[in-house]
Amino acid sequence: MKDVNNMFKKILSILLISTVLISFSSCNKNSYDFSFFRGAFSPFFALQPEDISVVDATQETLLVTQGEAAEFVKNAYTKGVGIADIETEYDADENLVCTVKLGKDVYFSDGVQMTADDIIFSMYVYADPSYEGWSAFCHSDIKGMHNYHYNLPYADTTEFSEKQIQDALNNPSDELKTLLAQKVVIPVLEEELGWLIRSFEDKGYKGTELEEYMKQYPDVKDLFAFLYSIDNNYDSSKAENAMQVLDDIKAQYGYDYKTLSKVLGVELINSAYLCAKEVLLKELDTKPHANIEKIEGIEKVDDFTVKVTLTSDDAETFKKVFGIYITPLHYYGDKELYNYEENKFGFTRGDLTSVKQKDSKPLGAGQYVFNKYNVEKGVSFNVNENYFRTVENPKSLYFKETCDSSVSLSHSYYVTSDDVTYVEK
Repeated sequence: MKDVNNMFKKILSILLISTVLISFSSCNKNSYDFSFFRGAFSPFFALQPEDISVVDATQETLLVTQGEAAEFVKNAYTKGVGIADIETEYDADENLVCTVKLGKDVYFSDGVQMTADDIIFSMYVYADPSYEGWSAFCHSDIKGMHNYHYNLPYADTTEFSEKQIQDALNNPSDELKTLLAQKVVIPVLEEELGWLIRSFEDKGYKGTELEEYMKQYPDVKDLFAFLYSIDNNYDSSKAENAMQVLDDIKAQYGYDYKTLSKVLGVELINSAYLCAKEVLLKELDTKPHANIEKIEGIEKVDDFTVKVTLTSDDAETFKKVFGIYITPLHYYGDKELYNYEENKFGFTRGDLTSVKQKDSKPLGAGQYVFNKYNVEKGVSFNVNENYFRTVENPKSLYFKETCDSSVSLSHSYYVTSDDVTYVEK
């Protein structure tokens, strides 16, 4: 096993996706310019960098880094820079056991004390089989994580070669085709339509390529068809509404994530790999077995302590596991559905609908409290009077929506027949 201190020095980032972070405590400004917001401010599901900046202002993570080298701070709470201390040691099997000790004076902005249950709830949302957000927590090397995520007792110990994965994707079974459609193609198209609808509402793309497209196609259903249809003969004017166009375009793609990648200008191969792995694992599932009801490597020690056992000690694993936001169970979850001893974690497993309902108004333990989002104007915050440490922050904060981005729309363009990867439907 690698030396723990050397591993910590490789931690370079708190978040797994690029975001515009504001160092609130190191400056006196109380207003910042952003091009536009999608208005999806969930700490679980926000994807737009600007939206994630809103989340970051209101939330805290277990992972804290400092200095130009972004070295991990193990005793962050003791030093007054984080909500918890994390002690590490190797067990007899050379797993890295991380004991997270939460500060007892850490409160969410509504005055409710943060406890180990909030940590566990947050981790299980990120680990849920239905989770489709920014975090790779559900694919991290926590002991028992893969067994739980795939509900298979051997998932943790089963590896597939690159050739096996590629063969499965090159000659997909009916089950894999369905999974690629459901977990890759459909969610992406639904998100893109949602983004386009919000763009029409807030006019957040003045001066960009998209604004010109909006002038040509003033109805969202027609613009969506222009940007994403791969059937040159498709006539969106005959469709009743945008949802019908969405269904029609879903049918055009089927499970063809490769063409969708070209249209978006975003690589979707990692998501496709995970689908292939899931199908290959299920093909090995020939014997009856009990449901995997919990993640073996996540243990509640007491009301303020959680033990997390990692089967890998590399920096990327540490970042995936502890870079998540710790959110309030009482706000994002259902306390009636939480009982650690009975393997109930605050929501119905496989259904995150209730968690997604709090998408527009984030609540957390961060330095600021979300106040309001005014379309075409911006996001306002108030300072969190319940923040766990003293910082010299402005009493209010404003993220101004300039609606004037000079960045070209690189992921959307008219699709010609040369762009299409034809696959059997």
